Amino acid sequence: RFSLQQRLDMAAEAASRMPGLVRVLPFDGLIMDFCRQQGACAVVRGIRNLTDFDYEAQMAAMNRKLNPAVETVFLLPQAELQCISSTLVREISQLGGDVSQMVNANVGANLKPAPLQA
Repeated sequence: RFSLQQRLDMAAEAASRMPGLVRVLPFDGLIMDFCRQQGACAVVRGIRNLTDFDYEAQMAAMNRKLNPAVETVFLLPQAELQCISSTLVREISQLGGDVSQMVNANVGANLKPAPLQA
């Protein structure tokens, strides 16, 4: 729904509350190559359920083969946030539903459809 630049801008705005701790950078290709270029020692991934974990565990194992110096760290959301997915948020928003409790305020503002012009 959003261009790469729009996604970067929204992520940077959300991360602005953590100055010096988070950088928002785009990349193409393998994440382990990007980690090597950036000198990163870890990749942080969010998982909501066992389906996410199964997929992410496979990805982490493959990434470890590609670059053993980089660890994958999994974070679990609060229980009440586990049902939220980008697909559901997008659908609810497109149908006019309120997603304000599911996304950052800046993202929510960007999801709102433009007013119809007569």
